Amino acid sequence: MRIYIAHPYTGDEEKNRECALKAEELLRQATPNAEFFNPVGRLSGRFEGLSYADVMAHCLSELTECDGIVFCGDWKESTGCRFEAYTAKQLQLPRWYGVGAYAATWAQVESKAEHEEKMAI
Repeated sequence: MRIYIAHPYTGDEEKNRECALKAEELLRQATPNAEFFNPVGRLSGRFEGLSYADVMAHCLSELTECDGIVFCGDWKESTGCRFEAYTAKQLQLPRWYGVGAYAATWAQVESKAEHEEKMAI
């Protein structure tokens, strides 16, 4: 499972990078076996020198390879995040609005699986 993390970047890049990394850490705690694509976090350095259009093209291409997307921070105020939201909707990807929503969903999945396993014994 590969999950895309959408988080604002421009405006206060250092603060946004820190927040995106914290979000990724919390998401990894909820689903440690998932892979995360976090363009604002550890990957942000690979976009240096690229135009905004090139960065967005790369990110949207990566989004097509993901199984869902989590929107973090003030994503509604970010043009890039809104592009990602539109694309995710068109791709019919599962969308979570906030780390808490993602974690709660997977906690329910885990609980249901445990219940099913007990019933099968």
